[in-house]
Amino acid sequence: MLLGLLMGVLLAAMAFAQEDAIEASFQKLSAEEERRLRAILAEPLVPGQPRRDLERQVREKSFAARRMSDAAEEERVLREALPLVPQSWVRNDLAVLLRGRDVQQAISLHQEVVDGAGYLYKPFYMGNLAYDYFLAFDNPQTLAVLDKGLALLQQGLDKENRVLRRRELLRGGYRLNNVLSLLEERRGNWLKSIDAAQHSLDFAHQAYTIPAPGDQPKTQQYLAEDVAGAWARKTQAQRAAGRFADAEVTLQGYVGFAAKAALPASYRAGIYHVAATLRFAQRDFARSEQLARKSDAILEELGKDELSSDRLSRRNGIMIALAGQNKWREALAEIERLDRLAQGNEAAQRRVLMRYERGWIYLGNQLYSQAEPLFERAARGNLQLYGAGHYFVAQAQGLQGVCLWRMGGIDNRRKGLVLLQKAVADLISPHNVDYLDQFGIRPDVRQLIVSAYIEAAAQSDKDLVLEALGLADWLRAGAVQEAMADAAVRMAAGTQGLAELVRQEQDAKHEVRGLRTYLEAQGGTARPLSSDAEARMRERVAQLEQLRTRLQALIRSGFPEYERLVRPLPPRIEEVGARLGGDEALLVVMPDAQGVNLWAVRQEAGRTQARFHRAPVPYGQLSTWVTGLRRGLESYAYGQVQPFDDALAYQVYQALLEPLAAELAPRRNWIVAASGPLAALPLAVLQNRRPGGDGQPAWLIREVSLTQVPSVASWLSVRGLDRRQLPGQALLAWGDPVFDGARVVAKGAKIRNLVVARVEAPQVDAAPAMPMASPSVYGGIPALPDTREELLEISRALGADAVHDLLLGAQATRASVLRANASGALAQKKVLVFATHGLKAGDLPGLTQPALALAADGSELRNPQGPLLLLEDVLGLKLNADWVVLSACNTAASDGRAEEALSGLARGFLYAGGRSLLVTHWAVESESARQLTTRTFEHFMREPQSSRAENLRHAMLEVMAMPQYGHPAFWAPYALVGEARR
Repeated sequence: MLLGLLMGVLLAAMAFAQEDAIEASFQKLSAEEERRLRAILAEPLVPGQPRRDLERQVREKSFAARRMSDAAEEERVLREALPLVPQSWVRNDLAVLLRGRDVQQAISLHQEVVDGAGYLYKPFYMGNLAYDYFLAFDNPQTLAVLDKGLALLQQGLDKENRVLRRRELLRGGYRLNNVLSLLEERRGNWLKSIDAAQHSLDFAHQAYTIPAPGDQPKTQQYLAEDVAGAWARKTQAQRAAGRFADAEVTLQGYVGFAAKAALPASYRAGIYHVAATLRFAQRDFARSEQLARKSDAILEELGKDELSSDRLSRRNGIMIALAGQNKWREALAEIERLDRLAQGNEAAQRRVLMRYERGWIYLGNQLYSQAEPLFERAARGNLQLYGAGHYFVAQAQGLQGVCLWRMGGIDNRRKGLVLLQKAVADLISPHNVDYLDQFGIRPDVRQLIVSAYIEAAAQSDKDLVLEALGLADWLRAGAVQEAMADAAVRMAAGTQGLAELVRQEQDAKHEVRGLRTYLEAQGGTARPLSSDAEARMRERVAQLEQLRTRLQALIRSGFPEYERLVRPLPPRIEEVGARLGGDEALLVVMPDAQGVNLWAVRQEAGRTQARFHRAPVPYGQLSTWVTGLRRGLESYAYGQVQPFDDALAYQVYQALLEPLAAELAPRRNWIVAASGPLAALPLAVLQNRRPGGDGQPAWLIREVSLTQVPSVASWLSVRGLDRRQLPGQALLAWGDPVFDGARVVAKGAKIRNLVVARVEAPQVDAAPAMPMASPSVYGGIPALPDTREELLEISRALGADAVHDLLLGAQATRASVLRANASGALAQKKVLVFATHGLKAGDLPGLTQPALALAADGSELRNPQGPLLLLEDVLGLKLNADWVVLSACNTAASDGRAEEALSGLARGFLYAGGRSLLVTHWAVESESARQLTTRTFEHFMREPQSSRAENLRHAMLEVMAMPQYGHPAFWAPYALVGEARR
């Protein structure tokens, strides 16, 4: 949606501002300061001096090493001091330095510290001990130490009133909750992880802001480092949960704090690293690369060896971000440089192997023979760890199959096709649906495997490539499947007989995902695991996977409808053909990096007829075409209608659809499932004859009616539903919602265009707790001019009662939708209209699923998502409507990313019982929009035998016949999604 696109632009602007702020937040040590610190470190310890003086000298030397981010020198100082200064803090600091390479020694030292600590310091030291157990993957011990530490913390806070003594307890609260957040993340409890991270930040911030006259600089530094660690933890917890908008705001807070505190340079490297991983998860590979390079450059300045785990994690991030940008040669150069550095050092060679990343980069450089054995080895290892059919096994086998197919030769291609066929069958298996997330390069890997399989099938077996139509549908649904599954799970929470099974299965799922995320982070933000800890983690994953398989079988046997939503199977081509009418054809369009795959299906004399065509149009070229066509279509929104590119409209038709004309042309009703850039382009504006002469443009809509579907599977589901009773009432509509709670209705505006309010960064001096969204952000969502008039005209066309059937302004609330559902009123309506903005996950902080923005009724002050009609709400509606109109719900991004919101909402409304949706592709001019929607419903009422697709087509033809609205910017925005038939 356009709102989401502009929110993305805003967040990108915030990102650039963050990076400038990071640069300004840290000052490199001056030469004079560095000489002073080196002099302190050079002073020898004098054993015979008073104990207080000796302790002061050790603190100063340790502080000097930390200021220079010299961990090796700090360890030397602490080891020398250990027999001379038997203080808890010496053992603690040494254990912290050691845990990265010897966690058992760290546990031993920290246990000594905890045993000897007083009640003020014990919670903090217990937090450090808990972290050691966490690194050793001893969850029971981690939790036991945390529980005991939190209980001691609460006892101490209850009885201690002295401010400076409370500060030490608050540090313990920071540390314990920080480790608890890590543990909950690894267990897959995302909300608990974020909540614990927020508690950690609250404790650290309170401790930092307690005034303490006479505090030494090192005390303030420790307190500042606590706050920085808490900001970083919260950012990482939100990123792991997929809450990218929230993570952006939290990162802004982190940078804001860093601007105040004199943190060591290593923290600047850490901030860049956190930001780089966040950009990578969001698929902003260019920014991720730049940030990872900045982080690595700082570590280099600090003298970190290039083969150290910290430096390698940055180089890994740089390599894979280059691959995400298709900069394959540059990524390969990074690998070759590391190989040269590690030459002759067996341990270093193991560290730089990075088998998966290396194989992916070799594959991108067409070094198939070098990549193939890496993926073969990965497949064997994953098979041993996870068992046959697991997603990780399928992924490695699929990439091995890609390599073999592209190596060429009869034997290689035969083996490659077998591997690809097996991999694809496993990837689409219902028990692997949880792995279909959209983080980083994972969607690219799936796309490559499926595209290579389609390519191989097209050259090997006609039947195989025709059946691959279902794979295109599976890839298309992937962007919203997780939101659909999560919403279905929440719906099931109150279903008798289902709730407990689902809860157990979801708990296991979340723990698997948490463990998988943590394992994948090794060499990244987490400290390296010991081999024993990693083996225990992988064993736990295998146990949980077996448990889930058993639970899923129980759920599937008793509740098939839940299973269909959560783990849908791709449709088979015979199933598709059997559902098509005599005047219908199905067109499926799936672009990949090198071309566009198209399938045309129709029913002929009781038999399914299908044809496959691959157009050699690279993805970049396709995006350029769609952008060029949309430039003319969207031009009204920018002040003046620009000429439409008729020649390009014919060129696109000629390249993509003309080769399938023999299959498509005999049918006047086309059902279209398109993904990528083409999902944001109405095929109505394509022209099937070369422009020129005195004739009218040969718009495709003149000859055929068009219906879009969010997926073939969802269309089949709707077409298969029996309709026992027709709805008896005409209309119920919500429009022009008030987002700020006090807006006066605007008059005279002619364009339903969007501007987004600025998301403000948290104030670093304020309490750090931040809601998922704020009323000011929600209030900044722009109003929708003239939707009232449009709804009034639709009401007249349908013979509805405008007083009772239209809910406008402050009445257009989520609560009113749910009340209408509970009363049964929704199920009685032929037409439902939502004249408001559609949002996709991440468009607002805290939003994790598609939603419709409805009127602010004060609930947003208590619950940031209160005004939103969420996908899970939509799934719970009971509809029987012919039409659901999403007016002003624009699929604005021409690269296809915004299809996620439309696809998710469409699937939700279709599942809830709506037959079809009427939606808009871009911001529309209000008068022509009213004309088009009104005429659509007039035709719907006047021609009861016509399909809904024909109703819309006739309205388009009537509007384009008006001289002032002949340009497609006025008549083409609307599309029918779902079921075309009456």
